[in-house]
Amino acid sequence: MARVNENYIAKISTKFKAIVNQSYERFQETAEMLYGLTILFTSKVNYLQQSGKLDFALLQMIQQVSDLINTVRCFKGSYLGT
Repeated sequence: MARVNENYIAKISTKFKAIVNQSYERFQETAEMLYGLTILFTSKVNYLQQSGKLDFALLQMIQQVSDLINTVRCFKGSYLGT
């Protein structure tokens, strides 16, 4: 009877170890995917932040060019007496 219990316990132990190893491998895969997603998300956020800064800089440049054109027009008009 004791021998049967030992074999039964050994089989259960082997199955349990396999389940634990499989669960750990899935955990590792999930952790790697989450890490990759975190890096991707972080890079997208940085891209969006930089894109917003670039958008703002371009709007400022457009405004400055518009101001420059208006100044040149006013100067040209006052210089020519019109």
